[in-house]
Amino acid sequence: MDSLPPSLLELMGTQSGTNMSRGFIIAEIGHGFTDEGDLEDGLKEFLHSKSVVEQTTGLILIYPTCVFFAIETPDYVFFDVLHWIEELEDQGKVFIDATILASEPVLQHEFFTLTTFTLNFATTKVSEYQTSDPVEVTAGEATLTMSKLGHYMESKRGEGKMRDILKHVSEDIPSLLVSQGMISYLLNQDTIDRVSEFLNRNTSTLSIKPDNEVIWPVPTRLFPDD
Repeated sequence: MDSLPPSLLELMGTQSGTNMSRGFIIAEIGHGFTDEGDLEDGLKEFLHSKSVVEQTTGLILIYPTCVFFAIETPDYVFFDVLHWIEELEDQGKVFIDATILASEPVLQHEFFTLTTFTLNFATTKVSEYQTSDPVEVTAGEATLTMSKLGHYMESKRGEGKMRDILKHVSEDIPSLLVSQGMISYLLNQDTIDRVSEFLNRNTSTLSIKPDNEVIWPVPTRLFPDD
């Protein structure tokens, strides 16, 4: 999808008050994933190309087998961010089965200072996670937990570096972290949109015939077929 020049996008954001969108995206980590620094640098480089680095907040949690994005960015580049994730998935190295759990307009930031954090342990083994809840309930629980983590970190603003705060959470308040098992469970559900499906549905142009091309009532055949 083509995008507007960064200078125009920046002007639009300044003049419009910058409507924001928040997205929650999960994905399996591909065999070509190197480290969190490359992922964070790549995302920030992309956001810089759109002139929205300072306007974008969020958190990327990297587990041993998967990743969870929560990102808040101006809505006029939100779909560009999804396309960036889709491109990484198409390469087949960084992400596999990128899935969007939820997207919504942002009235107030829940996160600050886009940060990537690696969890060096699996909070729940993939094979151990079980639930009888409907998929949509589990997806809602995952996004709610991530939002609670954002609120907690916001309450700790100015008390230290983001990474130090997250390390404290991972060690002492694991209930604020979505388990790896839950993420893997959600990635295996075919009723949740993949990022590519979400983009196709929300960015494809509808084909609608003008009135002058529609014949009504439907003509009837006056003569039988030979």
